[in-house]
Amino acid sequence: MQAPTAPVFEKLPALNPRPPEDKEIWKPRWHCFCCHDSGFIVRSELVIDGLNPNDPDPLCNRNGCGAASGYRNLGLDDRIPSEVCQQIHEWEVQSWAETSHQKWLQTKERIDQLSQGSNRNDNDEREIKIRKENAQAELDLAVKNNV
Repeated sequence: MQAPTAPVFEKLPALNPRPPEDKEIWKPRWHCFCCHDSGFIVRSELVIDGLNPNDPDPLCNRNGCGAASGYRNLGLDDRIPSEVCQQIHEWEVQSWAETSHQKWLQTKERIDQLSQGSNRNDNDEREIKIRKENAQAELDLAVKNNV
Protein backbone atom coordinates (compact mmCIF):
# COMPACT_ATOMS: atom_id res chain seq x y z
CA MET A 1 0.00 0.00 0.00
CA GLN A 2 1.33 3.38 -0.98
CA ALA A 3 1.58 6.20 1.55
CA PRO A 4 -0.82 9.05 0.85
CA THR A 5 0.73 12.23 -0.49
CA ALA A 6 0.23 15.46 1.37
CA PRO A 7 -2.29 17.85 -0.16
CA VAL A 8 -0.98 21.03 -1.73
CA PHE A 9 -2.42 24.18 -0.20
CA GLU A 10 -2.33 27.73 -1.45
CA LYS A 11 0.15 29.53 0.80
CA LEU A 12 -0.92 32.71 2.52
CA PRO A 13 1.42 35.60 3.22
CA ALA A 14 2.64 36.07 6.78
CA LEU A 15 0.50 38.44 8.85
CA ASN A 16 3.19 40.33 10.71
CA PRO A 17 6.62 39.89 9.22
CA ARG A 18 9.24 40.64 11.85
CA PRO A 19 11.40 43.68 11.26
CA PRO A 20 15.04 42.92 10.61
CA GLU A 21 16.91 42.95 13.89
CA ASP A 22 20.37 44.16 14.69
CA LYS A 23 22.27 40.89 14.74
CA GLU A 24 25.48 42.24 16.22
CA ILE A 25 24.42 43.67 19.56
CA TRP A 26 21.02 42.96 21.07
CA LYS A 27 18.83 45.97 21.74
CA PRO A 28 15.94 45.96 24.19
CA ARG A 29 12.52 46.64 22.74
CA TRP A 30 11.02 48.16 25.85
CA HIS A 31 10.30 51.86 26.09
CA CYS A 32 10.55 52.29 29.85
CA PHE A 33 13.88 51.24 31.29
CA CYS A 34 12.52 51.63 34.83
CA CYS A 35 10.10 48.70 34.50
CA HIS A 36 11.05 47.17 31.12
CA ASP A 37 7.39 47.73 30.17
CA SER A 38 6.24 45.26 32.85
CA GLY A 39 4.73 47.87 35.18
CA PHE A 40 7.01 46.83 38.05
CA ILE A 41 10.28 48.60 38.89
CA VAL A 42 13.06 46.17 37.97
CA ARG A 43 15.69 47.70 40.27
CA SER A 44 13.50 48.15 43.34
CA GLU A 45 16.47 47.46 45.64
CA LEU A 46 17.69 50.94 44.69
CA VAL A 47 14.70 52.61 46.35
CA ILE A 48 13.46 50.25 49.07
CA ASP A 49 15.59 49.57 52.14
CA GLY A 50 15.64 45.97 53.34
CA LEU A 51 13.65 44.69 50.39
CA ASN A 52 12.16 41.27 51.04
CA PRO A 53 12.24 39.06 47.91
CA ASN A 54 8.73 37.84 48.76
CA ASP A 55 7.32 41.37 48.64
CA PRO A 56 5.84 42.47 45.32
CA ASP A 57 7.94 44.85 43.29
CA PRO A 58 6.74 48.45 43.46
CA LEU A 59 4.78 49.85 40.56
CA CYS A 60 6.42 52.12 38.01
CA ASN A 61 5.08 55.67 38.09
CA ARG A 62 7.29 57.22 35.41
CA ASN A 63 5.51 59.85 33.32
CA GLY A 64 4.81 58.45 29.89
CA CYS A 65 4.82 54.82 31.06
CA GLY A 66 1.40 53.26 31.34
CA ALA A 67 2.55 49.69 31.88
CA ALA A 68 1.40 49.65 35.52
CA SER A 69 -2.10 50.96 34.78
CA GLY A 70 -3.66 47.50 35.04
CA TYR A 71 -2.20 46.96 38.51
CA ARG A 72 -3.15 50.26 40.18
CA ASN A 73 -6.21 49.08 42.12
CA LEU A 74 -4.75 45.79 43.38
CA GLY A 75 -3.19 47.15 46.57
CA LEU A 76 0.38 46.88 45.31
CA ASP A 77 3.24 49.15 46.38
CA ASP A 78 2.59 52.48 44.67
CA ARG A 79 4.81 54.71 46.86
CA ILE A 80 7.64 55.47 44.43
CA PRO A 81 7.22 58.96 42.93
CA SER A 82 7.49 59.57 39.20
CA GLU A 83 10.69 61.60 39.66
CA VAL A 84 12.45 58.58 41.20
CA CYS A 85 11.16 56.32 38.42
CA GLN A 86 12.50 58.83 35.90
CA GLN A 87 15.91 58.76 37.61
CA ILE A 88 15.94 54.95 37.52
CA HIS A 89 14.96 55.08 33.85
CA GLU A 90 17.80 57.49 33.03
CA TRP A 91 20.30 55.45 35.06
CA GLU A 92 19.26 52.23 33.29
CA VAL A 93 19.51 53.93 29.87
CA GLN A 94 23.02 55.12 30.72
CA SER A 95 23.93 51.69 32.08
CA TRP A 96 22.62 50.05 28.92
CA ALA A 97 24.61 52.45 26.74
CA GLU A 98 27.77 51.62 28.68
CA THR A 99 27.09 47.88 28.47
CA SER A 100 26.51 48.13 24.72
CA HIS A 101 29.68 50.15 24.28
CA GLN A 102 31.72 47.60 26.28
CA LYS A 103 30.25 44.77 24.19
CA TRP A 104 31.15 46.65 21.02
CA LEU A 105 34.72 47.19 22.27
CA GLN A 106 35.07 43.49 23.12
CA THR A 107 33.79 42.52 19.69
CA LYS A 108 36.11 45.01 17.98
CA GLU A 109 39.08 43.74 20.00
CA ARG A 110 38.28 40.15 19.03
CA ILE A 111 37.99 41.11 15.35
CA ASP A 112 41.29 42.97 15.53
CA GLN A 113 42.95 39.92 17.10
CA LEU A 114 41.59 37.60 14.43
CA SER A 115 42.51 39.91 11.57
CA GLN A 116 46.17 40.22 12.55
CA GLY A 117 48.60 38.24 10.46
CA SER A 118 50.15 35.13 11.88
CA ASN A 119 53.50 35.37 13.59
CA ARG A 120 55.56 32.99 11.45
CA ASN A 121 59.27 32.71 11.91
CA ASP A 122 61.80 31.81 9.18
CA ASN A 123 61.60 28.09 9.93
CA ASP A 124 57.81 28.15 9.57
CA GLU A 125 58.13 29.96 6.23
CA ARG A 126 60.67 27.41 4.93
CA GLU A 127 58.52 24.49 6.04
CA ILE A 128 55.46 25.96 4.33
CA LYS A 129 57.47 26.56 1.15
CA ILE A 130 58.70 22.94 1.14
CA ARG A 131 55.17 21.62 1.69
CA LYS A 132 53.87 23.75 -1.17
CA GLU A 133 56.63 22.55 -3.49
CA ASN A 134 55.98 18.90 -2.57
CA ALA A 135 52.24 19.30 -3.08
CA GLN A 136 52.83 20.97 -6.45
CA ALA A 137 55.23 18.19 -7.51
CA GLU A 138 52.67 15.52 -6.57
CA LEU A 139 49.98 17.39 -8.47
CA ASP A 140 52.21 17.75 -11.55
CA LEU A 141 53.07 14.04 -11.43
CA ALA A 142 49.40 13.07 -11.12
CA VAL A 143 48.47 15.26 -14.09
CA LYS A 144 51.37 13.86 -16.16
CA ASN A 145 50.36 10.25 -15.40
CA ASN A 146 46.69 10.88 -16.29
CA VAL A 147 47.48 12.44 -19.68
